[in-house]
Amino acid sequence: IPKLMSLYNYFRNIFKDQRNLLVAWKPSSIYLLRKLGFESTINYVPPPIPVIKRNKEINNEEPTILFVGYDYYPKGGDIALKAFELINKEIPKSKLLFISKSKPPFKFNNVIYIGTIENEILKREVLPNVDIFISPLDLNAPLV
Repeated sequence: IPKLMSLYNYFRNIFKDQRNLLVAWKPSSIYLLRKLGFESTINYVPPPIPVIKRNKEINNEEPTILFVGYDYYPKGGDIALKAFELINKEIPKSKLLFISKSKPPFKFNNVIYIGTIENEILKREVLPNVDIFISPLDLNAPLV
């Protein structure tokens, strides 16, 4: 609750425009924000992956980012690489794990191409060891 209350003014400014929408993964956050008066502009969307216990200690020096997209271009692999290039300039010890059927077209520093793997291996061995997970979103798919 204190975290949400500290963001009250931020949310008030966002929702001045009735067209703005907030999507959250935790039903309890939705409930509290609606209690604060943000009624019709908040939707709940279940997380795209199950919550996974982390094995990795939080370490700001070496963030690990994971991109998973079976098809390189339709799933935004090029955008993920451009974003990582900027991150890697700021944080040289960062690394990007790249899971896709297509190898990135250029060699990038600190990008580790894994190829395709089974979902169970992804959940059990890879996801618990990353800091940020980039999951492509189909913008034509409904959010309900």
